[in-house]
Amino acid sequence: LTLLANALLFDNRVDEGIALLETVAQLQPASATARIRLGTGLILGGDSEAANEQLEAALELDPQFQQAGVLLILSHLQSRDYQAAIAAAKTYQQRHPANAMSYNLLGRAYLESGDSENALESFKEAVKVAPGDPSANHQLAKMAQAEGQLIEARRYYRSVLEHHRNHLSTLIQLALLDAKEENEQAVVEGMERAMTAHPTALEPRLLLGRYYLAIGKPEHLPPLFATLDKKQRRSPKVMLLLALSQISDADNVAAQYTLEEMLRSTPETPETHHLLAMAAAGTGDNVEARTSLHAALELNARFLPSRLALARMDLRDGESAAFAEHLKVLVDLA
Repeated sequence: LTLLANALLFDNRVDEGIALLETVAQLQPASATARIRLGTGLILGGDSEAANEQLEAALELDPQFQQAGVLLILSHLQSRDYQAAIAAAKTYQQRHPANAMSYNLLGRAYLESGDSENALESFKEAVKVAPGDPSANHQLAKMAQAEGQLIEARRYYRSVLEHHRNHLSTLIQLALLDAKEENEQAVVEGMERAMTAHPTALEPRLLLGRYYLAIGKPEHLPPLFATLDKKQRRSPKVMLLLALSQISDADNVAAQYTLEEMLRSTPETPETHHLLAMAAAGTGDNVEARTSLHAALELNARFLPSRLALARMDLRDGESAAFAEHLKVLVDLA
């Protein structure tokens, strides 16, 4: 029954899955695991109140059941019952005082409730329990950045790396700090370190690629993706970034090829058609540019970049009636 319920939930047949999980809970009334499965199903079904009842029942059956405590906190946060989330997080923390996650959950509950002072204290308690804990250090770093304390933020990120060498998301956060400070050498070194330590990870390559585009060095992008396997190179994010670099580098024919490949292999988006129009215009093919802009607007009539571009073309070409129609939409969007 549990296997079938899980299959139904994965198939997005949530009501049927919940019905079976209710049967399982009735067959095993003393099972905390059965209660937590039912609670999880109810969360997926959007019934937070009923889910909380099941999660609380699981905790009554087994007060040390960590998964039930965590899900109860997250369920309260999802329904924006912050005081209940804080109370549940405090109970969880008291049951698991040596677990950094218990302080992180309490910190998150405080943070989402708007109590940044108590959130800060909770995250600091987490790093006392586990000095290199990524979650707590990242939260503390974000809070330090919000106060303009960039040196302090770096200290928290470096604390993670002292305990978890080459932790991917920490390397990325440090690179974002370096980018804000326009330290190109540090950004490149940090992302190259991340790419060496995590050769199959796309995120550091994408981040460095976007950075190169932002500073006007599109020619540096193609080598970033040269060592990826075929499937990764055909990732929509990779292909989109390559197309942007090709347009920025005035290699519009290559950009058209890349974007046409995207349209064949991924779902159509207004953004893809708009970039294809830019590439076509770059080659002087205004007919193809118009076709692509119209295709973008067919997918989303309120897609502003394409609407503006087509309005400018119609104004330039003396298409006054079409231009007036564009203006109506643009005024409405404005």
